[in-house]
Amino acid sequence: MKIRMYLIFSFILVIMSILFSSCSGNTDLLKARKAFVQQASGNIAIGVVWPISEMKADMGFINGVEMAVDEINSEGGVAGQLLEVRLEDEKPSFNESMTIAQNFTLQKDIVAVVGYWEPYITIPAAKIYNDAGLIMLSPAVSNNILTKKGYKYVFRNTLSDNEMGKQISAYIRTKGYERAVVFYEDNDYGRGVAKSFENTFIETGAEIVDRATAFSNEIEFKKAYDKWTALDFDVVFMVDSLPSAAIFLNQLRSADKDIPVYAADAIDLDNLPLTLGEAGEGLYVATTFNINQDRAETQKFIEAYRKKYGLEPDTWAVQGYDSIKLLAHAIGQAKSTDPDKLADVIHNIRNWNGVIGNISFDAEGNMIGEGIFMKVIKERRFQYFDNK
Repeated sequence: MKIRMYLIFSFILVIMSILFSSCSGNTDLLKARKAFVQQASGNIAIGVVWPISEMKADMGFINGVEMAVDEINSEGGVAGQLLEVRLEDEKPSFNESMTIAQNFTLQKDIVAVVGYWEPYITIPAAKIYNDAGLIMLSPAVSNNILTKKGYKYVFRNTLSDNEMGKQISAYIRTKGYERAVVFYEDNDYGRGVAKSFENTFIETGAEIVDRATAFSNEIEFKKAYDKWTALDFDVVFMVDSLPSAAIFLNQLRSADKDIPVYAADAIDLDNLPLTLGEAGEGLYVATTFNINQDRAETQKFIEAYRKKYGLEPDTWAVQGYDSIKLLAHAIGQAKSTDPDKLADVIHNIRNWNGVIGNISFDAEGNMIGEGIFMKVIKERRFQYFDNK
């Protein structure tokens, strides 16, 4: 109990410090950053926060960031200034992550921060950055709340939970499925995507047979599966992450090897087919990147990535690469690293030619104009469908 009370007290202290700094010091940070821009002549610094320790098996995002920086600097940088990355490891600890955000705001030569994985860390960090006049670009966090605060300096260059759910639902309906079971992770991401999927599915005249989250044992799963069978379900939509997604798939495939299963992008990981093994065969996974997409920018990136790392790029490699390239484009267009000028440019980006596709932003800072691809696991490898 003492430990729990200490953690709660620590959490409250951090929140109070964020609110206090937002009300007092961050106006000064914005002024200081704008003043620094007027005399800055050194490298352009970009902060990158990514769960390196948690994702050791998939370093695609960091590789993508590195490759973009190397390319830009080999061509003379942006407006004659080289890019410099300051990398931080996103930790599960809320306190540590807020300290990273606050430290970045104190570094006046940092013009933008890219990254973050966990919504519970990203959303409060976004407030810190916005209040300090520091551009934040979120290539992974899809939580709808992130861009609903009216922030001027916060942008999302991935699909929102709402958009992901809608697009997967629409895709599944084109396949003729009408009676879905929704299995979701009981967190903001799982609930958000599931709700959007369900609303869209029902609007088309289809039916949600049941919705469920993790089962505590095989008996509980068997009862649920018998219910689904009695209600004549014809498809499963899964919004979950590893390792719980793998546990559910093994339970489901032990009972039914043929029911089609579609998954949201939380498990869009390059090593997923090998991780899931036999249970993953036939699993459809939503993604925003198709390695077979016939676009010059996409194929140029893939060839360069293979040459540099000897690996196939995944979605996160693309997100890391596009994030840095997009920021460099915005700095070039603004002819400045002034946060207000940069924010105005990014808000008005229309059809920027990235690896992922043509990117635009809406008034809230959301990426628009991009759709999903669907890929399926066959013989423990991903195969893509050109369905964007």
